[in-house]
Amino acid sequence: KKTNDQSMANPGSIEALVADIDARVNQLVAEGDGKLLIQKDAGICRLLTNWKPDPGAYDKYTFVASQGTYTRNLIACSESYDLVLLCWGRGKKSPIHDHPGANCHLRILAGSIVEELFTDAGEGLPPAPLKHSEMAIGEVGYINDAVGLHSIGNPSLEHDAFSLHLYSPPIRSCKVLLDDACSRRTAAVTFHSVFGKLTSHQPTPPIAPSSSPSDPPPPPPPPPPFLS
Repeated sequence: KKTNDQSMANPGSIEALVADIDARVNQLVAEGDGKLLIQKDAGICRLLTNWKPDPGAYDKYTFVASQGTYTRNLIACSESYDLVLLCWGRGKKSPIHDHPGANCHLRILAGSIVEELFTDAGEGLPPAPLKHSEMAIGEVGYINDAVGLHSIGNPSLEHDAFSLHLYSPPIRSCKVLLDDACSRRTAAVTFHSVFGKLTSHQPTPPIAPSSSPSDPPPPPPPPPPFLS
């Protein structure tokens, strides 16, 4: 049960978006007899496309790192999803990676994002490029492992970029291709901030059903080794 009445939230607030996403994901879980199908969902895409954020709606979750590639900032979560704001510094991008057993719907909130899509050729082989595209503010995208691997990032050297990602179900680790694009490692998923509070890159917190932006962040568990 959420601790705030999100049904009465301003439509442009992050709370309203979280309430709508929570309801839609729960509906999908029910329709799948307790499991989420790994496929693009038109309902989720509509919610992301139609959301018109109020000024400052996601400022609480905006942390741009001075070093590294990008930050992952947990806005809301349940057993069935994580809603995460990714903050991209100027010219920063992710390594090529997968999304094991999960959907990733995303929307560009500020700036633009370049996506490089690849086919996974297997261990020891470089991935084959499939597509290079650029998404502008307001555009919505989707990927799962049947679509391919990808790397995304901010092409601008003058402006930061922000993108909202819905992972359903949540991803706890993923495969990351190293610089030579032939070898890979398994990396644990971490968050730069949880519910607006910095975590010092602590590992993913325990999931409480339907955690909302107003909930206090849970205490971090003892950290397992992070594969870097």
